[in-house]
Amino acid sequence: MFRFLSGMFRSGCALIITLKIFFGLRPAKFVQSRPGRRSGFREIRQHWLPNNRARRLHVAKSILSEFFSRSQWPIDLATVSGTSDLVNPYPREELLTALRPANARLRVLLAHPYSDALKQHVELDPNQDLTGVRQRIIDNTRFLLDILGEKCDVRWYLAPPSFHVLSDASITHFSPLTDGPPGHDAPRYTCDSTGSMGVAFRNWFEDQWTKALDAQHEWQWTKRNLDATRAVFLDRDDTLIEDLGYTGNVETAKIDILADVVEGLRALSEAGYRLIVVSNQQAVALKVITNDDLNILTKRIKDQFRREGVYFDAFYHCAHLEQDRCSCRKPNPGLFLRAAADFDLDLRRCHFIGDSVADAAVATTLPELTVHIVGRNNSFLDAAKSCL
Repeated sequence: MFRFLSGMFRSGCALIITLKIFFGLRPAKFVQSRPGRRSGFREIRQHWLPNNRARRLHVAKSILSEFFSRSQWPIDLATVSGTSDLVNPYPREELLTALRPANARLRVLLAHPYSDALKQHVELDPNQDLTGVRQRIIDNTRFLLDILGEKCDVRWYLAPPSFHVLSDASITHFSPLTDGPPGHDAPRYTCDSTGSMGVAFRNWFEDQWTKALDAQHEWQWTKRNLDATRAVFLDRDDTLIEDLGYTGNVETAKIDILADVVEGLRALSEAGYRLIVVSNQQAVALKVITNDDLNILTKRIKDQFRREGVYFDAFYHCAHLEQDRCSCRKPNPGLFLRAAADFDLDLRRCHFIGDSVADAAVATTLPELTVHIVGRNNSFLDAAKSCL
C-alpha cells in the first residue's frame, strides 16, 4: 500500500486523483492508518474555514501566527481569494509587523479571477457571487502587493482551486474541498513537510507556481478590458533565444535573446496578444537534463525577458522523443490545444512564430492557426508585424 501511495505522489495529477480517492471515502481512517502515518501525517485538526465568520477569522489567524512564529520563510499559500485566510485575519499593521524580519517572504497563489475553474468553483456555492469573488481576488492582490511589496509575491493560477495548501519547511496544512460548498466547514489536515505527503504537496505548489501568471501583469486584462482570446504562440530556441545546447550548468548557462525579439514581443503584447511559448524539449527524455533543470531554465528565461519589460503568459513543453509518437511534440497540435483550453483562445485569431521545419508543419496540423517562420529573409520583427 505504501509503495502504491509513493508512486502515486510522483506527479501533481496523480496526487489530486489520490486525494480524491481517499478523502472522498474516509480520510480520518486513512490518516490514522499505518500508511497514513508513514506518509508523514500528524493529525486531523479543527476546521480550516468554519461557517461562523468570527470563528473563521480566529482560526485562520491562529494558523498563520503559528507559521509566522517559526520564521521558516518562504511561507506558501494556495487558496481561492485569500480573503478569509490571509487578508481579513491580518489587518494591514499586523501583517506588516508579522513580516518585519528582513528575510520574511510570502508566496500566494490565488485563483485567476477570469478562469473557467473559478467560475465552476463558485457555481457550487449558492451563497457566492462570481462578480464579487473576482473583485475580492483583484482587491486582495492589490492590497498584498501594495502593502508588502517585495516581501510578497502573488500569482494567479488557472488550475481548479480544489484544495487549500499552507506550507513552510516544517509543516504542511491542507484542506481538500471535495465535499459540500467550497470553503465552508472544510476539515484541515497536517503533515511533515519532509514526509512523502508533504513533499508531494510542496512539489504540487512549485509546479503550479511555475505555471501561474504574474498577477501584477495580468491586471492589464482586467483594467484595460482587452479581448484575451488572442495569443501568439512562440517557439523558444532559435526563435526567441539562441539554442542553449545544454552543455553546462543550467543555473549559469548564458541566455542570449535574439535580435528584434524584445521589440517584436512588446508590440504584440501592446496589441492585446497573450504570449505563449510552445517548445519541444527532448533533452529531458534523453536524460541530458531533468524536469527540474528545465524549470530552472524556464524561470531564468522569464526573468530575463521580464527585465526587458516582456511578460510571457505560459510555457508549454513536450519532453518526448519523436519515436514516442505523442500528441504534444510539434508539429502535432497537443501543446496548442492545451493552451487554447487553459486560456479560452480562439485559434482562428491566433498566430505561431517558429523557425524550423517542424514549426512550419504546424500549418498542416492546425490549419486554423496562422504560422510565420523566421529566417534569413524574415526577421522576428517582420513576423511580429505580420500578426498585427
